[in-house]
Amino acid sequence: MNPGLKKWGTPILEGPGLCPHDVTAFVSKRRVRWLAFGLAVLMVLSCSGTPEPGRGSGSIIQEPKIVASIGGEAAEVFRSRCATCHGTTGRGDGLAAKSFPVKPRDLSDSNWQARVTDERIRRAIIGGGPAVGMSPLMTANPDLADKKSVMDDLVLIIRGLN
Repeated sequence: MNPGLKKWGTPILEGPGLCPHDVTAFVSKRRVRWLAFGLAVLMVLSCSGTPEPGRGSGSIIQEPKIVASIGGEAAEVFRSRCATCHGTTGRGDGLAAKSFPVKPRDLSDSNWQARVTDERIRRAIIGGGPAVGMSPLMTANPDLADKKSVMDDLVLIIRGLN
Protein backbone atom coordinates (compact mmCIF):
# COMPACT_ATOMS: atom_id res chain seq x y z
CA MET A 1 0.00 0.00 0.00
CA ASN A 2 1.21 3.46 -0.86
CA PRO A 3 2.21 5.39 2.31
CA GLY A 4 0.58 8.52 0.84
CA LEU A 5 -2.85 6.93 1.31
CA LYS A 6 -2.58 7.15 5.08
CA LYS A 7 -2.02 10.90 4.79
CA TRP A 8 -4.92 11.58 2.40
CA GLY A 9 -7.43 8.90 3.43
CA THR A 10 -9.03 6.05 1.54
CA PRO A 11 -9.19 6.33 -2.22
CA ILE A 12 -12.59 6.73 -3.85
CA LEU A 13 -11.71 4.81 -7.01
CA GLU A 14 -9.49 1.77 -7.35
CA GLY A 15 -8.90 -0.48 -10.29
CA PRO A 16 -6.55 -1.30 -13.12
CA GLY A 17 -4.79 1.73 -14.47
CA LEU A 18 -5.83 4.05 -11.62
CA CYS A 19 -3.35 5.26 -9.09
CA PRO A 20 -5.32 5.60 -5.82
CA HIS A 21 -2.97 8.26 -4.47
CA ASP A 22 -3.56 10.50 -7.51
CA VAL A 23 -7.34 10.09 -7.29
CA THR A 24 -7.35 10.98 -3.58
CA ALA A 25 -5.10 14.00 -4.17
CA PHE A 26 -7.41 15.11 -6.99
CA VAL A 27 -10.44 14.90 -4.69
CA SER A 28 -8.63 16.94 -2.04
CA LYS A 29 -7.65 19.62 -4.56
CA ARG A 30 -11.22 19.68 -5.79
CA ARG A 31 -12.52 20.29 -2.28
CA VAL A 32 -10.03 23.09 -1.80
CA ARG A 33 -11.16 24.68 -5.08
CA TRP A 34 -14.82 24.53 -4.03
CA LEU A 35 -14.01 26.03 -0.64
CA ALA A 36 -12.05 28.84 -2.28
CA PHE A 37 -14.90 29.44 -4.73
CA GLY A 38 -17.45 29.55 -1.88
CA LEU A 39 -15.37 32.04 0.09
CA ALA A 40 -14.92 34.23 -2.98
CA VAL A 41 -18.68 34.26 -3.60
CA LEU A 42 -19.33 35.13 0.05
CA MET A 43 -16.86 38.02 -0.12
CA VAL A 44 -18.40 39.39 -3.30
CA LEU A 45 -21.92 39.17 -1.88
CA SER A 46 -20.95 40.82 1.39
CA CYS A 47 -19.48 43.79 -0.47
CA SER A 48 -22.35 44.27 -2.90
CA GLY A 49 -25.63 46.11 -2.57
CA THR A 50 -27.57 42.84 -2.42
CA PRO A 51 -30.69 42.66 -0.29
CA GLU A 52 -30.19 41.11 3.12
CA PRO A 53 -31.74 37.70 3.72
CA GLY A 54 -35.36 37.55 4.77
CA ARG A 55 -36.11 41.11 3.70
CA GLY A 56 -38.18 40.43 0.60
CA SER A 57 -36.95 40.21 -2.93
CA GLY A 58 -35.50 43.26 -4.51
CA SER A 59 -35.62 45.53 -1.47
CA ILE A 60 -32.33 46.96 -0.29
CA ILE A 61 -32.14 47.56 3.46
CA GLN A 62 -31.72 51.23 4.21
CA GLU A 63 -28.72 52.09 6.31
CA PRO A 64 -29.66 53.47 9.74
CA LYS A 65 -29.46 57.28 9.85
CA ILE A 66 -26.95 57.15 12.71
CA VAL A 67 -24.33 55.57 10.41
CA ALA A 68 -24.68 58.27 7.77
CA SER A 69 -24.86 61.10 10.31
CA ILE A 70 -21.63 60.05 12.05
CA GLY A 71 -19.90 59.21 8.77
CA GLY A 72 -16.14 59.19 8.43
CA GLU A 73 -13.89 56.25 9.23
CA ALA A 74 -16.23 54.84 11.87
CA ALA A 75 -19.07 54.53 9.34
CA GLU A 76 -16.74 52.83 6.86
CA VAL A 77 -15.53 50.40 9.53
CA PHE A 78 -19.14 49.61 10.48
CA ARG A 79 -20.13 49.03 6.85
CA SER A 80 -17.09 46.93 5.92
CA ARG A 81 -16.40 44.99 9.11
CA CYS A 82 -19.50 44.96 11.34
CA ALA A 83 -22.41 44.87 8.91
CA THR A 84 -21.08 41.80 7.12
CA CYS A 85 -22.13 39.67 10.09
CA HIS A 86 -24.36 41.92 12.23
CA GLY A 87 -26.27 43.25 9.21
CA THR A 88 -26.85 46.78 7.99
CA THR A 89 -29.31 47.43 10.81
CA GLY A 90 -27.35 45.47 13.43
CA ARG A 91 -29.91 42.68 13.88
CA GLY A 92 -27.39 39.85 13.43
CA ASP A 93 -28.69 39.03 9.96
CA GLY A 94 -25.76 39.98 7.76
CA LEU A 95 -24.86 37.90 4.72
CA ALA A 96 -22.02 36.06 6.45
CA ALA A 97 -24.26 35.20 9.44
CA LYS A 98 -26.00 32.45 7.45
CA SER A 99 -22.92 30.26 7.65
CA PHE A 100 -22.34 30.67 11.40
CA PRO A 101 -23.40 28.01 13.91
CA VAL A 102 -24.33 30.82 16.34
CA LYS A 103 -26.20 33.92 15.18
CA PRO A 104 -24.27 37.17 15.73
CA ARG A 105 -25.45 39.51 18.49
CA ASP A 106 -28.52 41.61 17.70
CA LEU A 107 -27.03 45.04 18.35
CA SER A 108 -30.48 46.65 18.13
CA ASP A 109 -31.90 44.60 21.04
CA SER A 110 -32.99 47.09 23.72
CA ASN A 111 -32.42 44.60 26.58
CA TRP A 112 -28.82 44.03 25.48
CA GLN A 113 -28.32 47.77 24.92
CA ALA A 114 -29.51 48.49 28.48
CA ARG A 115 -27.14 46.07 30.17
CA VAL A 116 -23.94 46.37 28.10
CA THR A 117 -21.38 49.05 28.90
CA ASP A 118 -19.57 51.19 26.36
CA GLU A 119 -16.28 49.74 27.61
CA ARG A 120 -17.45 46.18 26.89
CA ILE A 121 -18.45 47.22 23.37
CA ARG A 122 -14.98 48.72 22.85
CA ARG A 123 -13.29 45.55 24.16
CA ALA A 124 -15.41 43.37 21.85
CA ILE A 125 -14.53 45.49 18.82
CA ILE A 126 -10.81 45.67 19.54
CA GLY A 127 -10.25 42.18 20.97
CA GLY A 128 -12.98 40.24 19.17
CA GLY A 129 -15.45 37.83 20.72
CA PRO A 130 -12.94 35.99 22.94
CA ALA A 131 -11.99 39.28 24.67
CA VAL A 132 -15.48 39.42 26.19
CA GLY A 133 -16.15 35.69 26.53
CA MET A 134 -18.13 35.43 23.31
CA SER A 135 -17.74 33.58 20.00
CA PRO A 136 -14.28 33.40 18.44
CA LEU A 137 -15.99 33.98 15.09
CA MET A 138 -16.10 37.69 15.91
CA THR A 139 -12.73 38.84 14.71
CA ALA A 140 -10.53 41.30 16.55
CA ASN A 141 -9.76 44.77 15.23
CA PRO A 142 -6.52 45.66 17.01
CA ASP A 143 -5.78 48.36 14.43
CA LEU A 144 -8.55 50.44 16.05
CA ALA A 145 -7.03 50.36 19.57
CA ASP A 146 -5.16 53.65 19.06
CA LYS A 147 -8.01 55.40 17.26
CA LYS A 148 -10.05 56.81 20.14
CA SER A 149 -12.31 59.02 18.03
CA VAL A 150 -13.15 56.16 15.66
CA MET A 151 -13.92 53.88 18.60
CA ASP A 152 -16.10 56.55 20.24
CA ASP A 153 -18.01 56.95 16.98
CA LEU A 154 -18.41 53.19 16.56
CA VAL A 155 -19.90 52.98 20.06
CA LEU A 156 -22.27 55.82 19.12
CA ILE A 157 -23.31 53.94 15.96
CA ILE A 158 -23.98 50.76 17.92
CA ARG A 159 -25.93 52.69 20.56
CA GLY A 160 -27.90 54.38 17.77
CA LEU A 161 -29.09 51.02 16.41
CA ASN A 162 -31.39 50.66 19.43
